[in-house]
Amino acid sequence: MQEDPALRITPEKAILKPDDRIEAELESSVLRPRVRVEVVQTDTQTILASQEVNLSHASTHVTFPPDKQYTGTIALVVYPLNIETDSYSMYSRMAAASVLFPNPTNLRLDVKPVKTTYRPGESATVNLRVRGSEGEPVEGALGLLVYDQALEELARPKPVSPPAGMNASILSLVSVLPKRITTPLPEFP
Repeated sequence: MQEDPALRITPEKAILKPDDRIEAELESSVLRPRVRVEVVQTDTQTILASQEVNLSHASTHVTFPPDKQYTGTIALVVYPLNIETDSYSMYSRMAAASVLFPNPTNLRLDVKPVKTTYRPGESATVNLRVRGSEGEPVEGALGLLVYDQALEELARPKPVSPPAGMNASILSLVSVLPKRITTPLPEFP
């Protein structure tokens, strides 16, 4: 008898634009399970797309192309195929995750940082306000990305220039040579 897999589905992005494709990572506790992945419109419980996937390893990537039907909250549901079990047990073997395709509206986003400049390591506070086309407060879903350009600059490799009078090819050879071992060898009696 085949062991029932424990499944997990993780979307690549949680908030998507209307022309985005849905991408997710599937993981299984057993090798080579055969599963079905369904894209379900949660408001109507309508299956909009599905794929059968044979996981050649314990994980794989699944992609659903853009579709105009993807609006609002979409559930990604994965369940094993060819399992002889009652329908109640089937639900315990399913995995699900949600993605959001916000409905297009004329929203305005006001972003106001408390301060104009922040020092490295300092906590930042930003006030966000979502308004409708007439300026009235409305509910919205936001994705936020914080980017620190200083960290990128620190991570960028610095070019090494040879000291005056040293040949550049000698410098590059020295940089790839193994470092000298300075640990003393043990003494034998």
